[in-house]
Amino acid sequence: MNPSNYILGNDKKYYYRFYDLLSSVGHSNYGVSNFYLDETFNFTINKINYPLETRFFTIFVYTKLFEEIVTVEGEEFCDDNEEKYCYELVKESLLFQDNLLNEMIDDITHNITNSNESKNFNENLKKMFKEMRKSLREELGSIKKDFLIK
Repeated sequence: MNPSNYILGNDKKYYYRFYDLLSSVGHSNYGVSNFYLDETFNFTINKINYPLETRFFTIFVYTKLFEEIVTVEGEEFCDDNEEKYCYELVKESLLFQDNLLNEMIDDITHNITNSNESKNFNENLKKMFKEMRKSLREELGSIKKDFLIK
C-alpha cells in the first residue's frame, strides 16, 4: 500500500515535498552525489550535507508517531506516572520542534535574501517547514496544544 494513503490532517500539506526530499537523499541515485563529491569529483564527507535538517526530520517523524500513540484515547499505561511522563515528553518535543522550525525558517529566509544559490530548493524547504510547523499545532488526540505560541 502506498504511504500517501496514510496521510492525515495537516500532514497532507507538507507530505509530497517531504517525501520528494527524502527520496532524493534516501534512495540510491545520483541525486545525493553532490553531497559527497568535491569540485574534482573525488569522494568527500566534508561538504555541507544538512546535518541539522537530517536530525530534525528523524525527531519530527518519531514525535508525530509517539504523539499519535500516547494521546490516542484508550491507550493503556502502566500507571499515572508513566502517562504523565509520556504527555510531558510529547509537549517538550513539540515545543522544541516548534522553536527549531521557527529558527530554521528564519535562517532559510536569510539565505534566500542574501544568496542566489539553491534559491528554489530553499523556497521549497521553507514552505515545507512552515507546513510542518502548522501540522505540529494540529490536535491529534487528547492533548491540547494551546501551549504552542502562534
